[in-house]
Amino acid sequence: MNALDTESFDVVIAGLGPTGLVLAHLLGQRGHRVLVLEREPVFYGNARAVYTDDECMRVFQAVNMADELQQRMLRETPCQWVAPDGSVMAQYCPTERPFGWPVVNFFYQPYLESTLAERLERYPNVEVRRGRELTQFTREGDGVTIVHEATQTYRFTDSSDAKTTANGPPAPRTVHARWLIGADGGRSTVRTLLGIEMTGKSFPEPWLVVDLKAKSPDASGLRHVPYFNFFCNPDGPVVSCPQPDGHHRFEFMLMPGDTKEEMEKPETVRRLLSRYVNMVTCGGQATIPIVAAVSRVAKVHYAEIVAAISSRSAGPGTRANIDEFVETTASALERVGGATRGRAILILNPAEPPQLMRDTVFVLSDDADESAVRASIEAMVAEVQTYVPGYRLKQELQFDHVRVSVPGLGEVSGLKTSAFLEVEGAADYLPAFAGNLDIMTSASRATGERIARFLASQGP
Repeated sequence: MNALDTESFDVVIAGLGPTGLVLAHLLGQRGHRVLVLEREPVFYGNARAVYTDDECMRVFQAVNMADELQQRMLRETPCQWVAPDGSVMAQYCPTERPFGWPVVNFFYQPYLESTLAERLERYPNVEVRRGRELTQFTREGDGVTIVHEATQTYRFTDSSDAKTTANGPPAPRTVHARWLIGADGGRSTVRTLLGIEMTGKSFPEPWLVVDLKAKSPDASGLRHVPYFNFFCNPDGPVVSCPQPDGHHRFEFMLMPGDTKEEMEKPETVRRLLSRYVNMVTCGGQATIPIVAAVSRVAKVHYAEIVAAISSRSAGPGTRANIDEFVETTASALERVGGATRGRAILILNPAEPPQLMRDTVFVLSDDADESAVRASIEAMVAEVQTYVPGYRLKQELQFDHVRVSVPGLGEVSGLKTSAFLEVEGAADYLPAFAGNLDIMTSASRATGERIARFLASQGP
């Protein structure tokens, strides 16, 4: 290629990460002709950074991207330092906005990068070439001559060092620019060719990073860890970081004796995550077993439960989160109980003297043998009684063959099973009418014992 074939740009940016993307926007809106070279041939979809502050939001604002990006951020999420016993030692949650934007913003990096990359299309003077890697450059009096070629080896994930080899030839090309900017990250070719060592500090301790995505659309499985928590446990510090759209990150510090190979085993990851298990609501603990018992016999199309608890046993947490109670319980009726559609209703009963917890369960299933359904429910009640002795059927099960209209399902015919439950507390610490609290405590204990048995089975 001769000099007449050499393309010219005002600026060449090496790297299409967050820094290169924002810089391309800033230069593009000022009319400069920009070329961005990105070694990865396709979008690199791994999450790395999780947080940005108000000063960065001002930079996004400068390129008219702040409002769109913030729609997919968690804003002003409290940050907590938590002791091993679960008590909160300190909390940081700034609500003042000295620069006009929240100080704390958690994001999911693939969303942020893909949005910034897509919006570069608004600048006809900005060109992005993926799968092209800068290989050398020469500084000249009026700028820089840059050679780039098709990436020959690349990786798609941070989870391993495995690389993929390209099939095509390198096909080197030369471009000229007034300025070359290296924004190509920790493995910067620009920095290497300049002989500049990477400076800065990092944590000397190795960490296992686990990125999760909730399966349910409402991310109900991760609602119990809504804050950014530093678990300050001397036996193994943990970071829990919420992210938008059901994403969540856990980080576990490797302790002396831990190995990378052992920590990355699926059974080890499950063991570490099991400490942060979520418990279904008290109404769900009482009623979902009944729906699941019917599901063992016939397909359940619809399940509706009504949980009535004494208003004296409903604390401020329950009262402030009734909508979440209803949504979480309805979702669990489907995901755990097996119903196609679920609905939950909560009643705070102000009666005096306080009444025991009562639960009504309506289940619409395919036609089935009533005796088989009855036997399955009675067996389930007996199983729940092993850890909640005060759990019982208040009266005989009722069966009806019906044809009804179910929202979202249309006309459905089959067997309607009605179960009427009562939950009496043990009255050893809480009053007997607080069966809603007792069933949560008992279920949590049973879950903890089950986890302990699993951990013991894994050996030292």
